[in-house]
Amino acid sequence: MPIDFPSSPTSLQEYTFANKTWYWNGSAWQLKGTDLAAWSGSTSITTVGTLSTPVITGLKETKSVLAANNIDLTLGNYFTKTITGATTFTVTNTPSTGIVGSFILDLTNGGAFSITWWSGVKWASGTAPTLTSSGRDCLGFFTHDGGTIWAGLLLGKDIR
Repeated sequence: MPIDFPSSPTSLQEYTFANKTWYWNGSAWQLKGTDLAAWSGSTSITTVGTLSTPVITGLKETKSVLAANNIDLTLGNYFTKTITGATTFTVTNTPSTGIVGSFILDLTNGGAFSITWWSGVKWASGTAPTLTSSGRDCLGFFTHDGGTIWAGLLLGKDIR
């Protein structure tokens, strides 16, 4: 059965047929969820799927200050923490295998006390870096196997 689209659509007008929503992109009807242009000006995308070679401008992440020691990846990918005693970090809400998850951890006084990293963190040469005891260090982490192995990288030491 052919779809009977409206004959004189307006820009971004939507039309639903057989539980699928289409929108007018200015020159043709396009299935919604296949092109980011349909959400231009929107604050969120709620459709789950794969975006093939999208161009995203103005992407920003929220800075998350860690009150406790759990890095929750649903809160963003940039975390800060001032170390005031022995600390054991954990990570939750890691993406599933095949999807890369990454974040930056900006630590103040990271070398002043002992830090225990979560299971699976691997460092260059097999040794965690020596951090600054009175200052800032920036670390990066990524995984592609659901958090089984995390590559830990020292991005900046004693940042001033």
